[in-house]
Amino acid sequence: MRLGDWRIRILSAITLIVSFIVCQMYSGEWITRWLLWKDRYSEPPLDAGPWDGMATRGSLLLLGAVLTFATLSLIPRSRSITTVLGGRTFYCYLLHGYVIILLDREFDLWQHMEQYGAMSVVIFTVGAIILANLLMTKPVATVFRPIFEPKLTWLFREAEPPSVRVPVSELKTQPQTQAQTQPPTPTPSP
Repeated sequence: MRLGDWRIRILSAITLIVSFIVCQMYSGEWITRWLLWKDRYSEPPLDAGPWDGMATRGSLLLLGAVLTFATLSLIPRSRSITTVLGGRTFYCYLLHGYVIILLDREFDLWQHMEQYGAMSVVIFTVGAIILANLLMTKPVATVFRPIFEPKLTWLFREAEPPSVRVPVSELKTQPQTQAQTQPPTPTPSP
């Protein structure tokens, strides 16, 4: 079976919906530091033994792979406007952090929006979608391509074909015979 098979797609949709519901119901009790890969198993807040720690991290990696393939199976195979934008996600990935830092350091936006609760989440989600689409447009790609994807043809020049160099001393010491100066004659095949 392939990821694009309709049975896999139905199973993927169910998997993603169930995982979303489980996350909404139980995520308050989870220690999210497991996802950062910074702490040792035996140190707080993880407080796990080596086998428990490896089992937990392995389970998280397996779950991440399953959810990744579930998401990939739902991606349409046809071309659309998102196909073109998807080719420019590199620019969005590299540039969005500067916008977030600007909004945080210069305008202290996160503190001002915190008082609005769920409405601020909706506003930030819509703003993030708009920002991501703007950062994936052709003008942004044109401006930042020399920085992010420079042409380095000057760095990688064509290799010269190897040449056979025979020392001059060997040429003078070997006398040329009749066989070396005449080309070989082809022998007829039977």
